Amino acid sequence: MDFWRQTFTIAAKDLRAELRSKEAINASFSFALTILLLFSFAVGGGKDKYDSSADIAATVNGKIYLIGGRITANNIGGYAASNVDVVEEYNPATDSWRAMNRMPSARSGQGWATYQGKIYVAGGEHHDYHIEGVLRDVEVFDPAANDWYRLPALPTGRHGVNVAAFNGKLFVIGGHTVFAGGGGHALDSPLNEVFEFAPAGGRTN
Repeated sequence: MDFWRQTFTIAAKDLRAELRSKEAINASFSFALTILLLFSFAVGGGKDKYDSSADIAATVNGKIYLIGGRITANNIGGYAASNVDVVEEYNPATDSWRAMNRMPSARSGQGWATYQGKIYVAGGEHHDYHIEGVLRDVEVFDPAANDWYRLPALPTGRHGVNVAAFNGKLFVIGGHTVFAGGGGHALDSPLNEVFEFAPAGGRTN
């Protein structure tokens, strides 16, 4: 059964050992490739995209995916900025973009990780004229199927989280527990919440 496990601290040596693994090294290479490719088409005349902040730039199978974020203003506080649910794929081989199925929850300040060809999006923050706050949502994008599905929500809503995936587990670490950074560093989170995937590869929608 899929479930989350919450701890306040994780053994640093255990996490460092995991991050030294081949899979983690590949993930770091993927991140570096994303940055290099984004820089190359940004300065080289690639297609102009909307300005966004706190979005996702992930690579899967040699393609770049820009997911969510906010537009109009960098800071989510006030009503100048708007979150988006847009998902776009960039193919460096053809220097072309295409729109993909939208993320179920428009958000910014989220964390993400790639694992086994999928992009996992956790936490973040949202506001509109009715509500503002941090999110517990965990959503997964499968580029091959161009489809989204949900995992069980985080035990603790946070934005600005760090996310890593390794050995059948999804780690959601740190972040801030109040919308728009309210309360300052005193409300930064020390949490590490761990999702363990079902051995058979099942999923919870």
